[in-house]
Amino acid sequence: MNNKIISFGNKAYVVGLFMVASSMALSKFGMSLGQFFILGGWLLSANFSDKWQQLKSNKTVVILLMSLFTIHIIGLIHTSDFHYAFNDIRIKLPLLIMPILILSMSPLTIQTRNYLFHFFTVSVLISTLISLAIYLGWSPIVVHDIRDISPFISHIRLALLVCVAMSLLYDDFKNDRRWMNVIIFIWFFFFLILLQSLTGIIVIGVFVLISFLIILVNKNKRFLLIGISGAGIISILFIGGYFYKLVFINSIIPIHVDESKLLKYTPRGNTYYSLPERQDVENGHPVWINICDKELDEAWKERTGFSVYNNNRFGYWYYYSVIRFLSSKGWNKDREAVMGLSQYEIDAIKNGFSSVEQINHNGMGMRIKNLAWEYRQYYYSGEVSGQSFTQRLVYWSTGLKIFKHNWLIGVGTGDVDIAFKEQYIKDKSKLEEKWRLRTHNQYITLGIAFGVSGVLLLIAVLFYPLITNYKSAGFLFSSFILIAAISMLSEDTLETQAGITFFAFLYCLFWRERSVG
Repeated sequence: MNNKIISFGNKAYVVGLFMVASSMALSKFGMSLGQFFILGGWLLSANFSDKWQQLKSNKTVVILLMSLFTIHIIGLIHTSDFHYAFNDIRIKLPLLIMPILILSMSPLTIQTRNYLFHFFTVSVLISTLISLAIYLGWSPIVVHDIRDISPFISHIRLALLVCVAMSLLYDDFKNDRRWMNVIIFIWFFFFLILLQSLTGIIVIGVFVLISFLIILVNKNKRFLLIGISGAGIISILFIGGYFYKLVFINSIIPIHVDESKLLKYTPRGNTYYSLPERQDVENGHPVWINICDKELDEAWKERTGFSVYNNNRFGYWYYYSVIRFLSSKGWNKDREAVMGLSQYEIDAIKNGFSSVEQINHNGMGMRIKNLAWEYRQYYYSGEVSGQSFTQRLVYWSTGLKIFKHNWLIGVGTGDVDIAFKEQYIKDKSKLEEKWRLRTHNQYITLGIAFGVSGVLLLIAVLFYPLITNYKSAGFLFSSFILIAAISMLSEDTLETQAGITFFAFLYCLFWRERSVG
């Protein structure tokens, strides 16, 4: 083949890498287009005998990733929903294609590699700054929920990309830009707090914990550094224990309502009703006491033009948000209370706010309080619809039941959704129909689809290269595996086009470039 064509192919391949890397946080279209550049460049660059040798030198990783794709083909044997199955196989194609395209090419030059990683980091930085501008109200996008500030990709995926970018910055601290890297690193950390990303914070916490453990067991380190590491480990464990106590223990302490606080009549002479046995609380105040539905409805219509029995934009009656918001202020639920709300508070309730704390506070502290509130609701009533944390507890529980009955070979590639629908019906789940979703745990999902072999294969894909090549795996590949492994505990990372591209592309890229520099 003509050398100019080969040279053009090599350049197109590199351009494709840059397009995918810089589009992951900014453009799904750019990410897809970049993959076509990678494929086209790979074909035009020829030298297939050299590519074969490169694949052979990376055969373990290639076989593992391709096996994860192949098991979806094998799962067709005992599936019944072929429409879903073939769509799932289409989504999983990057597991087959990325190893062949990236791991058959020669490693990039050090300069190209560094520029590629810089482009990725800068694109993530730009995405976070745009999100900040949206959060501050500097755009026409209306923010009803913190996830609304990520306009290009899901807020969960953005948090994972931020963690990857932080790994790249840490790996690059040795250069002359270290102070700029430190500033961006700190910004990324505070952005994870702004985004209320528990997964991101947990990833960073695990990174720090592992770093401290490495220092602690390293006899060559100075006593002061070892002491700081020991204190750091104790602090992380203490924070983790405090978090557990706050969410899973303190949150379910029962309340006992003083009967002297239960009123019979409103100031207008209408009747209150109370349900003191119910354990719902807001900001420390019981919710279901001193309620006059008639006055609430009349006053809410007067203030907003809507009945409290109309649905808000989330599909729920205003009634519940009004009741909870007034309770969070320690007020009775009557006309005087609704009329006493400021217009800002009225607008907040209309936008789904259910506690005055959500107005006065934000960030990770409020996120943890919401988790505690969700768990209390789940513990006392079993109600979880629309609650991201406790819904996941139900998803995991339901998924494990399905896996328990199909642990040997699973239900097949296309029958995971069917299995969940049947299990929800069998359990008489309290989840509303629209919230009856899949596991949100990649390990359980593959276990349901393919049995125990699916779980073991995913674990092998993640950790076998690290175990067998722990000296040469490199910091970036190891960091990415940690990020991916933790994310899969709370997300079906490999079940969407964006998620599978994130995993397959960065897995192959960091493995390919692990020995450079």
